[in-house]
Amino acid sequence: MRSVHPVLEEQVEVARSGETPGQFLLRGRLYVVRAVLARWTEPGGWRWSGPGEFVAGPVGASVSGVAVINSVPVDLADRELWRVEAAAGMSAALEVFDLCRDTAADPPRWTATLVEE
Repeated sequence: MRSVHPVLEEQVEVARSGETPGQFLLRGRLYVVRAVLARWTEPGGWRWSGPGEFVAGPVGASVSGVAVINSVPVDLADRELWRVEAAAGMSAALEVFDLCRDTAADPPRWTATLVEE
């Protein structure tokens, strides 16, 4: 099973090859995409982002003993995601990343998240 690396969504610069990411610059290193493993779109809608307070739990549940999430709803645009295998050099080991393109930003903003096995 794969898990997401603790460092989430680091901003990156991406050069596209047609419609898909071809390479990206992360922490001063150039990664070349060797394979696209998956592609999907996450609908924007309402997501939760701080500050604020939201009580998590079933509707009508009392606040006592229910987790409180410090966040408020925000309206976000759709996000395009690619799960890719990429390497920082010809002899470097392949790593799996989720590359996310936030189309609401102008110009669109790219982020990368390392996915670990």
